[in-house]
Amino acid sequence: MTVIFHENYQNFSGVDLNTGNAYQVNSASNAWDHISGEGGVDYMENQTVVIVSQGSAPNLTLHTVTCINVSASGEASAEIVDMYLTN
Repeated sequence: MTVIFHENYQNFSGVDLNTGNAYQVNSASNAWDHISGEGGVDYMENQTVVIVSQGSAPNLTLHTVTCINVSASGEASAEIVDMYLTN
């Protein structure tokens, strides 16, 4: 079984509601794994995305840990198990 992931944050932007600071993300990633054997698999993905300030505010970094389960029949589900921001 081959599992392929594609994440696209191109032109992803937002505004901090408390400060009014604008932020932009321009990032994309691809990952694939070939899994041999029978049955399903759990796949843990750690991702770091830089969120770029459009002004004088510091950039932010988003850290996520996602658990992806692919059943023996090929059905996929995902759950974000941890997410936090640092600057």
